[in-house]
Amino acid sequence: MKIAILGAGSAGILTTGCILKDFKNRGIDCEVTHIYDSNKPILGVGESTTSEVTFAIGQAFDFIFATEAKELNSTTKYGTQYIDWREKEIIFPFQSGYHAIHFDARDFAEMGLKRLQKMYSNYKRVDANVEYKDLTEYDYVIDCRGRPTDFSDYEECNLVLNSALVYDDPTPSDFGFTKHVAHKYGWMFVIPLQHRTSHGFLYNNEFCTRKEAEDELIRITEASDDDRSNFRTFDLKPYYCKKTIDGKILKSGNRAVFFEPMSANSLYMTVKNAEIHSQYIRGEITQDKANELCILNYRAVEDLINLIYHGGSIYENDFWDWAKETSSKRIEQTDVLKRYVANQDDEMFKTITERFMGHHVLRYVDKEFEFGYFDD
Repeated sequence: MKIAILGAGSAGILTTGCILKDFKNRGIDCEVTHIYDSNKPILGVGESTTSEVTFAIGQAFDFIFATEAKELNSTTKYGTQYIDWREKEIIFPFQSGYHAIHFDARDFAEMGLKRLQKMYSNYKRVDANVEYKDLTEYDYVIDCRGRPTDFSDYEECNLVLNSALVYDDPTPSDFGFTKHVAHKYGWMFVIPLQHRTSHGFLYNNEFCTRKEAEDELIRITEASDDDRSNFRTFDLKPYYCKKTIDGKILKSGNRAVFFEPMSANSLYMTVKNAEIHSQYIRGEITQDKANELCILNYRAVEDLINLIYHGGSIYENDFWDWAKETSSKRIEQTDVLKRYVANQDDEMFKTITERFMGHHVLRYVDKEFEFGYFDD
């Protein structure tokens, strides 16, 4: 069996490692060719993970975080801290005994490429910019090349933010949590790394100008006016692929799905997609079933984001009024959350409980944000 995996960002590296490790453990003979364009830069954004992602990295790359954290400039994560969403800070800790990490995406790519070459004799790399028509020799192609340019096969999602500014403070930090800080126009993630602190200022450009967003970012981070030239801009348009798996073409990472990075959902969905892709390639599930599972995961993440938004923040302004109203309507329209609340014992409920964060996470969100969905 010949598999091509496209892209060398975090999703491409992680998917390659997960597929190689899984097939090795199962004794499946395959040849994996990792194809990527080395001229395409890797975005140096700090990455936050879940405990599932951290476990997958450790397994796929034989990475020991206790002794090798410096290789990724990583720090330990014990949960997520929500600041200014309520009058009091809210912390979502991992369950007892679990932890995750924060890491630098460029360091992860360097570590991953080096270890893949060393660990797997059935792995090879090709530096090229390819199209699907160039890959007819492969049985399967897993595309992890980031954001698509053509959205005709994608579903646009209903979330409230559409823009981001990323600012890297050169000051190292290690405060043990990913911070989600609410601000006047949205929220900001703060990711501590051994060599810098990564800030992602997320907002809706229909409620503020770029200048107003920069001013708010400077206010929160205490950056200087001179730092404005270092702010990087990203489009946050949310979407997911209607057919993550289409015959021999499989998609993952931002090629398959993108939501704003609340609760470290991006690499989480990459790991879950790798599990589903492996099942599909091994013939354990059909294409229709695989796509159903992928979309259930995407929608569960979308629902969790809307659930957190619909309670608003400490800020009372046009953006937050609209965000609360919009998210509340979307929660009422979704059947996924209703089945969580009703605790119905059906296939969809059981699938999401097993594959997403579990019923206990939504109950914890419900309790700490004082929503009352699960009140007896």
